[in-house]
Amino acid sequence: MLLRSITFGLVFVVSAVAVQADPPEAKYIFPAGGRRGTVVPVRIGGCNFHDRAVFHLAGSGVKAAGEIARTDTLWFEGPVIPQPASQAKEDYPLDYANSMDIAADAALGPRWWKVSTSQGVTTSMPFVIGDLPEVVEQELPGEPAAVTVTLPTTVNGRIFPREDIDLWSFDAAAGQVVTCAVDALRLGSPLMARLELLDPQGKSMSESLALPGDDALIRFTAPVAGKYSIKIHDVSFGGLQTYVYRLTITAGPYLDHVFPLGGRRGSDVALELAGANLPDARPTVKLPTAADSVFDYRVTHSGVSSNGVALELDDLPEFVEAAAEQQATFPAILNGRIQRPGEADQWAFQAKKGEELDFDLRAARLGSPLDSMLQILGPDQKVLAENDDSGNAQSDSRVRFQVPADGVYRVRITDRLEDRGGPRFAYRLRVTTTAQPDYQLIVNSDAVTLERGKPTPLKVTVDRGPGVTEDVTLQIEGLPAGVTVTPTVVPKQQREVNLSFQATDKVKIACATLKITAKTTVNGKEIVRPVTVSSRPSDGQPAPVWLAVAMPTPFRFVGIFETKFMPRGSAYVRHYSIQRNGFAGAMEARLADNQGRHLQGVSGDAVAVSPGQSEFDFTVKLPPFMEIGRTSRTTLSVMGTVVDFDGSQHVVSYSSNAQNDQMIALVDPGRLAISLERRTLSVSRGAQGTVAFRLQRSNGLKQPVQIEALVPNGMRGVVATKISVPPTADQGQIEIKFDAQTIGPFQAPVLIRATTVDDRNLPVVADVPLELVFKE
Repeated sequence: MLLRSITFGLVFVVSAVAVQADPPEAKYIFPAGGRRGTVVPVRIGGCNFHDRAVFHLAGSGVKAAGEIARTDTLWFEGPVIPQPASQAKEDYPLDYANSMDIAADAALGPRWWKVSTSQGVTTSMPFVIGDLPEVVEQELPGEPAAVTVTLPTTVNGRIFPREDIDLWSFDAAAGQVVTCAVDALRLGSPLMARLELLDPQGKSMSESLALPGDDALIRFTAPVAGKYSIKIHDVSFGGLQTYVYRLTITAGPYLDHVFPLGGRRGSDVALELAGANLPDARPTVKLPTAADSVFDYRVTHSGVSSNGVALELDDLPEFVEAAAEQQATFPAILNGRIQRPGEADQWAFQAKKGEELDFDLRAARLGSPLDSMLQILGPDQKVLAENDDSGNAQSDSRVRFQVPADGVYRVRITDRLEDRGGPRFAYRLRVTTTAQPDYQLIVNSDAVTLERGKPTPLKVTVDRGPGVTEDVTLQIEGLPAGVTVTPTVVPKQQREVNLSFQATDKVKIACATLKITAKTTVNGKEIVRPVTVSSRPSDGQPAPVWLAVAMPTPFRFVGIFETKFMPRGSAYVRHYSIQRNGFAGAMEARLADNQGRHLQGVSGDAVAVSPGQSEFDFTVKLPPFMEIGRTSRTTLSVMGTVVDFDGSQHVVSYSSNAQNDQMIALVDPGRLAISLERRTLSVSRGAQGTVAFRLQRSNGLKQPVQIEALVPNGMRGVVATKISVPPTADQGQIEIKFDAQTIGPFQAPVLIRATTVDDRNLPVVADVPLELVFKE
């Protein structure tokens, strides 16, 4: 990945019609958390952040800089991705630097962050505050090497590139109970982790695989004292910059799950704890009276605090299962679990004809692996209503039921698969009636990017409980002057509307926080509810919605369709025109952050476009390892700085993945090749070695060939002299020297690279790996 920067000396006021802009996209933060009382340097990865990105952090106890600066983007190419996988879309986010200053008394758990630019605002992502010592992986290319950590610890790592494997070692005493728990899916990471435990002799002891919505965990009792290791990789051997994880390794208290999964605000709840190194007694917990929807519960044992488990808070009466079937009265919350495969829970209830009941089962939303099936049985035991998934990628079940006649009915809960069940398969079934009407206001995103003069929608859903039938009025606070929104009422009996935000031409480019609330009336009583966001897990607080007024991009580049056969290891030049639409300033063309296909190592240096210039040539370099026969498609972006009506300056960009604008190359065999007399070299401190090579050139390559050794990032004490091979020679030797004190590590090979130029003075490259084998 190239490091790309942009500076512009001239800026121009633009009033022309805009073209499609590039809104920012947040991809990751690494590390994804930190210990309270520390300052944590982080890499924030994003697409289309440009040079004036602003970092926003919600919540107390953590401080971070507002403006974030571009830093070197850490990139590992990894293995060649063959077709058809290489034809898939792929993003190439750039790294920005910041630091998280975490107070010593900061509340544990997630803080939500996002980034805004002149062209929009991203959705939120979490940064987790912990209280164990933390380790951050030093990412290096090549084979995995064990890194020793001391218990307890939370390891911050990343599976990058594809097929990457991380290996962490630790000492454990005989009889010690150790928990190794991954946190990835809850961070929004695509990593589906596989953990493997190795004993002191390196033999596999156990493994654990992530399941949808459930990260991997291994717990073991050390049979002997020694150094154990935990191996982590993606189950499909995927990996990219976004595959971040937090791996907690501890011999202290660890909560796997609790039962019940919540309780009534202000009540005392007897909890059943499951995990390791926990107190023997069953604790009774006083739940808070706060309006938060969840309570972060932790247990302390021997002076050490456990991880947190979210307990759901509510105001309804609670029932906890004590038998296979029991009676309940509604409204209420029914707490139960499917403790054995094939088990079915039944709750009996008396109902009257015409009564409306809402059965909302909450399991996956609270971290339970239960994939529920919910059925309503009539007095004759026949199924009257049932539901598997409530929709919107939600595995929890929900049934709205109109009682057909007076009688005793039953609600039946099972797992969708008969071979699943266990103590973790808990649920909370929230049953509401017209006696206690309630509703939720839900938006599908916590970020809205608005261009002036262009309506932008935000979907709002009113989840009405029984008895909520009137209009719901929306109140939106914090709108910038000149921004309007319609409609502000969700009509009676209607479930959702699209809010339409609109800005006048004189609204300043800025980012604002909106507070959205809803109110309706039931039986003369006003019920007010805050907005929740469907795309983000609840952290117990109402979620603000961010609105960014975006600067339009006036210019664009255009190309004429072109496809060329290009040898791998060569350079491909393409000509483009610029439609400036009134913009006369300097611009820069570069590889786009969002690519329509995996680049497979294609790179390109940024091209400066002078003020007033209406065309440019762009060069991409095809690496020598590209797959022959592949169709390579590269997407470009152009950017410039514009001045708005109020004198403010904004970096804007335009990218195009249209076929006419792509750099399309059909990959042929390379024109230059290099081979080595041997593919491995034994090395020791203070020594030197010589490697013989042979070149093969195609006709037309008549310039000298430069031979050099490219040392991988992190490898120390290795130096090679660059040599030049004249056009009349096809072989030679390269000498590699090793420091007398510090050398290695040798996890990745040294790359022996041959470079020449063709008749257009464009580079032609070939390379071959050389493995270094260390001997004391």
